[in-house]
This record gives sequence, C-alpha cells and structure tokens, in this order.
Amino acid sequence: EAFADAGGKVVFSGEVPELVDALPSYRVLRLAERSIQIPFIRAALLCELEAVRDLEVRTTSGELYDNVFHQIRIDGDDQYIFIADTRRDGASVDCRVRIRGDWSVSFLDTSNGDIKPIRNCSDTGWTEMNWTFHPHGHLLLKLSPDNLEHVEPLEISYLTGVKLEEHTLILLDDPVPVTLSEPNALLLDMAEWRLNDGEWQPREEMLRLNNLVRKQLGLSEYTGFDAQPWTRKESAKQYGYIELRFNIDAGIFISAPMLAIEHPEDTDIILDGQQVSAADRGWWVDEAIRTVPLPDIDPGMHELVLKIPYRSDTSLEWCYLLGDFGVEAKGHHARIIKPVRELGWGDWTLQGLPFYTGNVTYHCEFDAPESAVAVRVADYIGAMVGVRMNGQKRSPVAFAPYQSELGHVTEGRQSLDLTLFGNRFNAFGAVHLSVRLTWAGPNAWRSRGDDWTYEYNLRPIGIIGAPRIIRC
Repeated sequence: EAFADAGGKVVFSGEVPELVDALPSYRVLRLAERSIQIPFIRAALLCELEAVRDLEVRTTSGELYDNVFHQIRIDGDDQYIFIADTRRDGASVDCRVRIRGDWSVSFLDTSNGDIKPIRNCSDTGWTEMNWTFHPHGHLLLKLSPDNLEHVEPLEISYLTGVKLEEHTLILLDDPVPVTLSEPNALLLDMAEWRLNDGEWQPREEMLRLNNLVRKQLGLSEYTGFDAQPWTRKESAKQYGYIELRFNIDAGIFISAPMLAIEHPEDTDIILDGQQVSAADRGWWVDEAIRTVPLPDIDPGMHELVLKIPYRSDTSLEWCYLLGDFGVEAKGHHARIIKPVRELGWGDWTLQGLPFYTGNVTYHCEFDAPESAVAVRVADYIGAMVGVRMNGQKRSPVAFAPYQSELGHVTEGRQSLDLTLFGNRFNAFGAVHLSVRLTWAGPNAWRSRGDDWTYEYNLRPIGIIGAPRIIRC
C-alpha cells in the first residue's frame, strides 16, 4: 500500500489473495483494484515488466532465450554484466544481446584476463551485439559511457551457422609423443600378510586385510567412520608386527624406482630378501606419503616385504611403486611394462597408465596453410587441457565449445602441445567399487557384496577423440 501510494507499480499475477495473516481482509482487494492485474502466465508477466527490463537475450529466430541467469553490478559510471548459460549440455545457440542504454562495451575474457572492445550498435536506447552461448558457458561485459571508437573493436559474429567439418583443416593423427609430469605409479593395494611370524595368509586388499588383523587380535573393525588417531586420548597398545608381501612382476629393467609409503621411518623395507634403507626423499602427492629409493629392479618376479609395528590404532594404507615404466592392469593383477613414450587418442588407462594420476602433455605437429586457426578438443576426460602453440601459451580448453584460439600462423610445420590435467582417482579413489555413485563417502572404499570387486574398476581419462585444427 505504501509503495503504491508513493507511485510504485504493483502487479497482481493470478488470483488476488483474500487473507492477511490468515484472516479474511478486504485491504488486498482494495489494493488490487488500483493496481495492475494480469493472468498467472509467463507471457503476461514479461510483457508487464518490459518497461523495467535492462537486459534482453533472444535467439536468431526472435524467441526469448530463457536458459541464462545474469547479474548487473554498478561501479561508478561503469556497469558489469555477467551472463551464465545454465545448461549442462546441448548445442550452442546464436543470440542477440540487448542492453538498455547507449554503451561502449568491452568483453572480459575470464580464461586469460584479456579485455577487448566489442563492436556493437545502439538503436532506440538499446545497445545490441551478437553472441553465441554454449552449455555451461558465460559472458562477462564491461559497459562504459566512454567512446572506445579509437580502439579496433572485436567482431563477435555467429559461430554456429556453419558446419564444423567445413572449417576443419586438420584432424590430428596419432600416436603422439608424450611426456608425463611425474613418475608413473604401480598401485600396491593387495598383499599377502602374516602377523608376528605366523602363517602367510592369502592376498587381500589393504583395508579388508587390516580388519582381518583386527579381528584376529580381538579389536573392533574399522568402518571408515572411526575417530582419527590423533583425537584419541588413550595410549595405543602394540600387538607386535604385521608383514605385507607384494609380488612385483617386472617385464623390463627399472632404473632407480621409488617406494611411496606412509611412515617409512617405522617400516622395515625388504626387497628380494635384502633390507633397504628407509631414506626419505621427500613427498609425493601428499606430504604424509614419503618416497624411499629402491635398488634397480631386473626383469622378472620380485618380492617386496614391508614389516610394520602393529598397534591398536594402526591403519594400513595403500603403497605405490614409482618410476619410469608403464603398467598393464588386467583384472586384479598388474605388471610393469616398457615406459610410455607415446599415446593414441583414447583412454590412457589402457595404454600403460592405469594408475597414473598426474598430467600428460601430447606433443603434436601439423602442417597448415597461412590462416587464423584454433584447436578444438571436444572429447576429453580430465580437469582441462592446457594449450601451447609453437611454445607460446594459449587459452586452456575447459568449457564449451572446447576451443582455443591459436592466432594467425604462417604456412608450414607447426608445434602444438596439449596438456591433459589429470585427477587422482585411479590411484586413490574407490577403484574396487563395482558401481558408480554420484556421491562417495567412506563406505565407497569399504563396499561389500555385489558392490565390491577385486578387479580394478578404473575411470577413463585422457584426450579421447582426435583434436581438430579449424579455420577461424
């Protein structure tokens, strides 16, 4: 009532309420009589609010594009508009963006920090420009009353009106030389075991093995929801020693391997019957995981034994053999093979890197005519793809349309490095869980019944489909 009395515009959409504070009231009816009443439908509401609209996005067919959220911030005489496409997938959509007022518009590229003026036009009190919205994409604009005509503006034209094949210059071939950002890893998560020089027990996964030891000692099982050791006030009781025996199948000579393990200072490390000095050479992935140098390993079968003091608070963890080698995983077994020096497009877990969780750089080369080009990496599994063209860093590929502008190239041989940023799942995730979950808690590592598998259930990772060099 006060807002209407002050000249505000009040709109009733749909039926007029009859109750105020749960009691019948005619005040709302009297307010509605001097306000605007419209049906409870989208078109009527949008039409009524048109006079106060600051932003409009329509497709090339003229329909309102309703898959975007936006936010406007005012900074002195300038304004900033952020527009986000809320779709997770689907095709790109060509749109016309209209902003109320006469503005000079700059595009703020959030992938590299560049700021570029956009060519636009002003008509009947609106500033207009073309833009192509991609699934989970966004547009960040700076609106300024300043005249930016002295700067060559960026021409944003429709990007999806042509067939991709017509702009593809080259489909990058494989295999491709690669380099790894860190040593490859052989996961040591299943071992034979014995307690205090007893009989050797069959091979078992480490978390399950730990509960078998606790059961043998009359201790309660670990469930994954237990208090962390440093929260316990009582002193831990020692029950002797647990020995873990890993069989390492080496198909090649391994120079200077490393063992990644927690608490090496408390562990006797025995390789093929010989004691190994637990010299700490720093951490790998996590500061709690230390690396210990091992002697060179010849081709053949080898036995690695870890002898660890066992206390009431001991938690046995997975270990890792690190080095310059490849790994072949089949079922619940893995063997060491020749180092990975090249990869084909596709899942790298099937190409010698099943437990590798670092980054991989694909070193590509191609011949191109003189042209402005981009690389399109539309099919990859990983965090993102870093891009370097002839040694120069370019915008990474992380969002649709999964494309990085490479600039104008001269005719001839070009060098393109694509770095797939990995994740740590295949070395630390629930690789024995037989089902896929949308959310994983401690039970994902301690599944039972049909939800458990001894075989390695790894997640695909890598540049899956061949990248395209396209003409811009």
